[in-house]
Amino acid sequence: MKLKRKNIGQRVQLKRSVDYGFKCGDVGTIKAVFGDEYAVHFDTARDGWRDTALGIPDLHGLYVSPEDLSKVKE
Repeated sequence: MKLKRKNIGQRVQLKRSVDYGFKCGDVGTIKAVFGDEYAVHFDTARDGWRDTALGIPDLHGLYVSPEDLSKVKE
């Protein structure tokens, strides 16, 4: 997945388990692009971070490399 601001709002799925307990298969929404990573709000709470400016509640947010994400077909 290429890193583009137009991907904000895209539904994505983790291709592998990553930091903070997020697991392969977790689904979320791209909320912002920061440098070479996406800020993703996942549907399932794990041990992530919170960002009220992005509308991400406690334990739902994570910075993720685009290589670790795939688009979810709606």
